Amino acid sequence: MNHRIEVEAPVVAVTLHEDRAHVTRSGRVSLPAGRSTLRVEGLAPVLADKTLTAKLAGGVVLLANVERRVVVDDADRSERERALEAECERQGREVKIHDGVIARLVARQRSLETMEALELDELVQDVAWDRLDPEEVDQALERLDAAGRALIVELAEAHRVRRQHEKTTADLEAQRAALATPSSTRRASATIRVDAEAAGEATLTIEYVVPAACWRPHHRAVMTPRGAIAWSMDASVWQNTGEDWDDVALAFSTERPSLGSAPPPLSSDVVRAIKKGPEIVETREQSVETAGLGRRATKELDDVPGIDDGGDPMRIRAAARATVPSDGRPHRVPVDAFESEADASLVLMGELVPAVILKTRLANAGAYPLLPGPVDLVQDSGLVGRTSIAYVARDEAFELGWGPDPELRVAREVRTLEDEKRVLSRWTKTPYVVEVHVSNIGTAPKRVEVTERVIVSEVEKVKVSVLPAKTTDRAAPDADGFVRWTLDLPGASRRKVRLAYVIEQHDAVVSVARAS
Repeated sequence: MNHRIEVEAPVVAVTLHEDRAHVTRSGRVSLPAGRSTLRVEGLAPVLADKTLTAKLAGGVVLLANVERRVVVDDADRSERERALEAECERQGREVKIHDGVIARLVARQRSLETMEALELDELVQDVAWDRLDPEEVDQALERLDAAGRALIVELAEAHRVRRQHEKTTADLEAQRAALATPSSTRRASATIRVDAEAAGEATLTIEYVVPAACWRPHHRAVMTPRGAIAWSMDASVWQNTGEDWDDVALAFSTERPSLGSAPPPLSSDVVRAIKKGPEIVETREQSVETAGLGRRATKELDDVPGIDDGGDPMRIRAAARATVPSDGRPHRVPVDAFESEADASLVLMGELVPAVILKTRLANAGAYPLLPGPVDLVQDSGLVGRTSIAYVARDEAFELGWGPDPELRVAREVRTLEDEKRVLSRWTKTPYVVEVHVSNIGTAPKRVEVTERVIVSEVEKVKVSVLPAKTTDRAAPDADGFVRWTLDLPGASRRKVRLAYVIEQHDAVVSVARAS
């Protein structure tokens, strides 16, 4: 005998991937000996059928499939329809009543126009017979004019009321039309055939994959009064699968199960000899890559990017059970939190932005690596801005920018001096001067780290040299072309740094971009 049993198997765990979710349901069922058909309601209608799997502790699963159906919600439909129909009829009667009122007012207006015409004819006759009484004529014309104005006002009001009733009738008809097409809901259920050797309690587990669900990392950095950074990493979860996840254990994975693996394509590398021509040199922006500290995200965060895990797939568990309804809205789920000591400094890179930025350096003291994503910056005054981070491994140091210091002002000027070319020489020198002025309009002293850069040449026929005698503190560039100063500014003070350098270009070089 085949028994049919309804099983309560709520969602107990969900693993979210970059563009999908793996859902696990579990429930206890009392099984008789032999074969039975179990039915689980409330599954997500969008689930992928081929991913549905079922396990039965204490029995054997013979078959598992998905059934979908459309449920029409017509509760209280007849009563609402009757109420709308009655209101439509009442509004229709009001429209007809005002049609009659308007018709009578129009007839009165025409009668009044006829009376005015007769009064004017009589006035002409009185003038011809010399029987005109001016005072009596003025009174008659005033009465006719006042009656005409009153009719115009009354007719306008009747038209306004009629239009209002007509609009109300149209709105009610639209509601009736919407009610005539009742709302429907798609629902899915799982039918599972099992075979139990003996009667008893068993645990049924169902797993499947659903689209329309994703997650992205979101961070929050709070600067404490003593200068430390309280960091929290959350997961922003979206899902519109048709099933609610109530009090479930959430996990977040960076694996991409849809990518699979394939060897890279290979193509022939053909070597050709070409005639050497003029050497063409161009400048380019080159990011200085370091291990961890100083790396920047290479992708904008406004287009909802994928999750960058640094090439090492990981699985992150939520700090507590959470509820995520199926509404397509973002829900923040706490994942990890830590507090780290931070080194704060004021930095100025005038070529990027003419402002002194507050920078903090801290280490990732959390249980997981920090994934690339937006960071909300919070100070004593509240939310002060938003930035982003790249991948940060555990115990790795990284930096955060907290925006410009309001008490420091910056002015930067770049001057290109006249080219110098010697007689009988194939080299042309172009001098450049960069001046940076920093003002402290506050009362507290400030220490600012100023960074400028010069071009780093990769060819012998373009040379770049800093002029120590004309450069503040005779500062020299490092291997990457960065020149740095540390300025101590007391309250209400001003300092200036100067960088002078020369670009020497050989005539064999066709083109070289100028510094900016």
